[in-house]
Amino acid sequence: MERRSDPVVIVLVLIVLTTGCLCSNPVTLTNNGYSTVLVAISEKVPEAENLDLIQNILTAFTDASEYLYQATKNRAYFKDVTVLIPHTWKDMSSYEDATFETFEKANIRVDLPTSHRGNRPFTRTYGKCGMIGAFTHVTPVSLGLTTAGRTLVHHWAHYRWGVFDEFATRKTNLFYQNHDGSHSPTLCTTHIRARFVDESGEECHPGDERTRVCHYEFESDTSAQASVMFHPELPTVTDFCNSDPSSPNYHNFHALGSDQNQFCNFRSTWDVISASDDFSGNNNPPRTVYNTIPNFKLVYYRQYAERVSIVLDVSGSIDMGTLLPRLNQEASKYIRSFADGSMVGLITFSDTAAVDHALTELTADSHRQSLITALPSSTYGSTSIGAGIQAGLSMLKPTGQGGTIVLMTDGQENTAPMIQDVWPSVLQQKVTLVTIAIGEYADMSLEDLASQTSGLSFYDTEDASHLSEIFTAISSQDSDVIQVSAGSEDVMTSGETQTGSCRIDPTVGNNTVFQFTYVCQDMSSLPASPVILYAPDGTEYDSTSPGLEYIIDTTAGTVQITIPGTAQDGLWQYSVTAGTRDPCLSQTVGIPNINPVIQTSVTTRPSGNQPPIECTGTLAHTVMNFRQESQRVQTFYLVVQSDYACGLNADVTVYVTEPTGREVTLMMSDNGVGADILASDGIYSAYFSGISQNGRYNVRVQVSGRVHIDNSCLAGVGENWDPFSGTTSSSSGDDGYRVEIDRMVSLGSFQVTNFIPMQDYFPPSRVTDVQIDTSTEAEDRVVLQWTAPGGDLDNGQADRYEVIVSNNITTLLQDADSAVSIQPQHCTDQTDCVISNPSGSGSQEQLVFTIPDEFSGETVYIGLRGVDEMGNMGELSNIVSYNVGNREKGPDIVITVVTAFAVVVILVTCIVGAILWKKGKLKRPPSAVRTRPTQSVRNRRPDIERGEGVVRATFNTNRVPLPPITTCTVDRSNLFQAQKDIEEDLEESKVASPERGEDVLRANMNKRSTLLPPIKTSTKDTSAMFVVQKEVEDEDLGPSEVFSQERDETKMVATSAKQEGDQTTTQVTDHQRSVLQDDQDQELDLCSQAGHSAERDEGTMTAGGNQMSDQKSFVHLPNVQPPPYDELFHDDQEEEINIEDEKEKKRLEEEKARLQDEEKKRLQEEEKKKEEEKRKKKRRKEERRRKKEEKRRKEEEERRKAEEEQVRRSSEERRRLEQEEKKRAQDRLGVETPILDRLEPAIHQHDSVQLEASISDYYSAGLTDDTGLLLETEELLAALQAQKELTSAMQKRDCKHLDETIIAAEHAVSMSGKTALQPIKAGRKDLLTTRRMEMKRKAAEEKRGVVQELGYQILDADKVRRLENLRHEVLQMNQSTISEIRNYNHPPQLVHQVMVATYLLLGVNESETQNWKDLQALMGKTNREGLKRKVMRHNPDRIQLKTAMRAKQLLGDLSVEQIQDISAGAATFFVWAKGVIQEVTDRHEKVLV
Repeated sequence: MERRSDPVVIVLVLIVLTTGCLCSNPVTLTNNGYSTVLVAISEKVPEAENLDLIQNILTAFTDASEYLYQATKNRAYFKDVTVLIPHTWKDMSSYEDATFETFEKANIRVDLPTSHRGNRPFTRTYGKCGMIGAFTHVTPVSLGLTTAGRTLVHHWAHYRWGVFDEFATRKTNLFYQNHDGSHSPTLCTTHIRARFVDESGEECHPGDERTRVCHYEFESDTSAQASVMFHPELPTVTDFCNSDPSSPNYHNFHALGSDQNQFCNFRSTWDVISASDDFSGNNNPPRTVYNTIPNFKLVYYRQYAERVSIVLDVSGSIDMGTLLPRLNQEASKYIRSFADGSMVGLITFSDTAAVDHALTELTADSHRQSLITALPSSTYGSTSIGAGIQAGLSMLKPTGQGGTIVLMTDGQENTAPMIQDVWPSVLQQKVTLVTIAIGEYADMSLEDLASQTSGLSFYDTEDASHLSEIFTAISSQDSDVIQVSAGSEDVMTSGETQTGSCRIDPTVGNNTVFQFTYVCQDMSSLPASPVILYAPDGTEYDSTSPGLEYIIDTTAGTVQITIPGTAQDGLWQYSVTAGTRDPCLSQTVGIPNINPVIQTSVTTRPSGNQPPIECTGTLAHTVMNFRQESQRVQTFYLVVQSDYACGLNADVTVYVTEPTGREVTLMMSDNGVGADILASDGIYSAYFSGISQNGRYNVRVQVSGRVHIDNSCLAGVGENWDPFSGTTSSSSGDDGYRVEIDRMVSLGSFQVTNFIPMQDYFPPSRVTDVQIDTSTEAEDRVVLQWTAPGGDLDNGQADRYEVIVSNNITTLLQDADSAVSIQPQHCTDQTDCVISNPSGSGSQEQLVFTIPDEFSGETVYIGLRGVDEMGNMGELSNIVSYNVGNREKGPDIVITVVTAFAVVVILVTCIVGAILWKKGKLKRPPSAVRTRPTQSVRNRRPDIERGEGVVRATFNTNRVPLPPITTCTVDRSNLFQAQKDIEEDLEESKVASPERGEDVLRANMNKRSTLLPPIKTSTKDTSAMFVVQKEVEDEDLGPSEVFSQERDETKMVATSAKQEGDQTTTQVTDHQRSVLQDDQDQELDLCSQAGHSAERDEGTMTAGGNQMSDQKSFVHLPNVQPPPYDELFHDDQEEEINIEDEKEKKRLEEEKARLQDEEKKRLQEEEKKKEEEKRKKKRRKEERRRKKEEKRRKEEEERRKAEEEQVRRSSEERRRLEQEEKKRAQDRLGVETPILDRLEPAIHQHDSVQLEASISDYYSAGLTDDTGLLLETEELLAALQAQKELTSAMQKRDCKHLDETIIAAEHAVSMSGKTALQPIKAGRKDLLTTRRMEMKRKAAEEKRGVVQELGYQILDADKVRRLENLRHEVLQMNQSTISEIRNYNHPPQLVHQVMVATYLLLGVNESETQNWKDLQALMGKTNREGLKRKVMRHNPDRIQLKTAMRAKQLLGDLSVEQIQDISAGAATFFVWAKGVIQEVTDRHEKVLV
């Protein structure tokens, strides 16, 4: 029995499809083209009414291919499309023969309209985002539309990439709430201009969907390019929504109710598509394809007979006492199940393949019997799965492409040809492979073989307990056979009677077959009617009933009863008489015996009165590689339907067979929670988190209960509502019917690899039903409700919840850790807050809490996720939005106090200053009397670009003394003294902000000193004056300086009052002076305004804009009584000012022209100087380059000479070293050769003493080892010594010594092979080096063998250690514990079995322990015959395999938990006995190998 793994096969397994086998036609994408796309027309579609259907299909796919290429950004198109024509249509010569193509396997089904959906296409998906769907359903009418190609691409995205609709698929999600509290229709992208209207065209608003039928209405100017998953029929839509914020196709995250956001966790459709196997990892990058028209092939279903090649493994690992008889028994039943006209052949394989029966058409029972007679009777040789497949292909090839190979094996291939050698032929011949893996050692590639060819894969343990169900499932594939019931009951006594029942519902009943399989029983003693059936009306059926087909097949070990016509609907009951027990005993160590059982199977076909209730399912993964996070969660899906209508309220139970044979049960649900994403859609789902170990798991599902067939619901789609037309529900108005059913469905098997026990892989499942309870009036509180997840997906209980809130949905999705987390203190009931006290999985949770104040008046988004006790965090749930009301906030105490203090200080300062000024205690500082601006200030020009206007005033030379000026800022203007540090004022005005309208006022002085009287302004009891005066001496300044000074020396900036749109301007006319006088009378109090202005930014006073003729400017001067206004200006003064202005303007223009000429000449001179400097630099650069090049040539010449000298010296040194090496080699030859002569046989003979001596001699001689020989030899020596010590410790059975030696042995194993071999130079490969390298290779081979044996020995030692520990536990038992067992008068059966097995292993004959009193007497013995003393002296090496296997049979499938619940003492003996049995079986298996 060889079970060697081939590395190539392992690689093949790792590339298995992650989405599992959906048993639809496999589609491949190569070089951007989709191939083998299958479109099938239903036989129910009439040809006469659809003469243009085929042409419509070709046109639709041609359009779809071009549209797909555009939507995927040049990444995919339809390259090859096959159209299956049904046999009900007329056959034409242009049609090719259909091979493997069937309607059930089609990717696109063309069928009649459904009552639920009409002509609207739909895609059956199982709900998981990114998972391949089952099929897409279209109708002849939908394919005739001009937009059919676009619609096909929309549904291809559903089917192929597992994305979802982005429109409102239910009436409850028409709108979503925006951040500002408004509502928008659900769509993607937001650039689509649409709204919801009712039938009359009036717009719908949130809440109207309860009373009105609403649908989308698009504006005529809509130009959005996305999304295909929203409404591809829009002419401008050509793209999918993406996650690029800068793109016009940006995904609409705010549409909380869209299916894409809910089920794909807010990922954009293009993100999901890009992550699929089609495009991830840079698969199928954008490529220019000039012709996207598909290649079409029309095939015709000519109803050829079913062609099956049965390929059975008969290698030496097939046990002839157990598995081979069971295999032949089930194969016999399978052969008899074929209908007349089928073609069946039989092939067996081990290291080669043989045709035991040629492919034969079954037209009589004799043909079936001939096949049964050819079933194998012996096993031999190794395993070549490739040879078996190759023989099956050769058998089917003469009859054309297609056909089915049913492959059964229990081992891993180890002989050519391998699977990879024949795999291309499998794909080319388009054969369907169905695989059956028996036992944990079956080849790891079987699931992949099936999934890649649209076949099923199954697994059964080595006792073949489910083989009958597996073959029934195979016979039901691609047929209308429905398995109603399947089960198995142990036969405890010969001739016993067993009873059972099953239900036949009105939708089925034709060709109903009850089949009973007698496993490991002698049927010769059975009565004439071993099975009696009882119909629902009480009618009894036996072998004498007229018209009943009652067959007893003692060869196959079956009783088969076929009900004539249509069986009565209702509960059928049966009574079965068992045969004589004849256990099937294993002839191979490690293969369990098979106990007698009776297996029951009931199959039927549709009644024809109405569509049958069908149950089909799939697995999310056929391989779970726990190194890949995406494959760690297994999900089961089952569809219950009747002609596409949903089957609701069914009781669905999953039975999972573990690699050990133990069966685990769990329930599937259709409640929209956990694994099930949509409630009441007819798809039942369940997570499986009960992974216990690596290996294969088989899955079968039982469906029962009163099922509601809801005609208003489409299976896999749910509520039937068209948001684009407003139509809803079933056209017939029929709400369906309810019926009791029984169904048994096999989902096949899956593998688990790289699973580490005791590691917590599974976080809590994603919560998908979070909602806010709006019915509860809770002011300023949120009532959040959801269904609790488990700690491991939906199993158990989470440790806590994390509820997060944000006013930005992007933050919640992309950076949830930065969102605000709701803490228990936010809960209304802080003592029992659900955040820290979750309920068990499936419970209804409710959280009442208060949104933090920071979100007052905003729309917030709320999500949550579960966290288990290990800190594993589930995915973020669906998100809900909530409008937080405005909450009145109390004043900030700190800000209030500081503001009040500042206002008081300003007011006090103003009042005190005014009082002091009035009393004359404040005087003008000396620096303010006469201040000449600095040169830099004089030369500064006004900034015209900043909008600084220039106002110049010419004053008389008559000077009058002015009192010091005190100012207060009014209306965002600064107060400053004109006579005080004018340079600082000018610098502040220069940087004034043009955005605030700050302009420049410049006072231009005349040469003559003039007297400028103060400007009178009146504000209640306060006067204001702004005066700038300056005396300019002609003799002190030149013309240029006069110009510069007159332009710049007096500049001040005033800030215009922008509040209320007021803009102050400057006026000089008499009329405007009077207006100014009136306006000034309305000014506020000076100090009050000063306090108000202190809170604003300090600025400068502004004369707004350049329109100086329209501006008014005034600044207040408190407590100064101005002279009458009439004394300030006179008409002659105004005229003089105007004349002077004209002259000054002309002079300035001339001066400006002169300065420009001078500046131009200066720039030209500077340009000449720069050009001259460039020429000088260029000459200097050329000189440096020349010198550098000359230096480089000299250095190169010197380096060349040095290298030549170095080569010469190296050559001389090398010749010298070679001579020395040759001399050392000659010397070493005489020393090393004797050592190698002793070492070589020591390596081969595993002589530890000689190895150690040779190694010591090698080092003593001072020899160097440059080949790694000594390292390999030392590792070999260490492994041999560890092996020797471990053997000694196992013989002594000393637990402490065993621990030490096991650690030492494990260290020797771990250190083996860690030293890397250094490469040997070619010149060093002399005779001795070559010999050492060869000896090193031999030492490495011997070491690998020893290390491998040591590894097995470590396992054996560990078992011995555990056994000794168990023995120690028995010896540590109190005598009272044994007395407790002994004191049973009528012990539990389990306790009795454990003690019988224990004494059997201790050497006591089983006949002496069958009677409990005899056992009590044995347990009552003491001293040498005492039970504990026997255990202490017991030696497992003396136990025969037969004895151990009998003890194992007595213990059966009992677990220590079962025994411990009854008796702790018996549990201790149970564990000890199990350990002894394991050691004995392992020892015998090792000997056999």
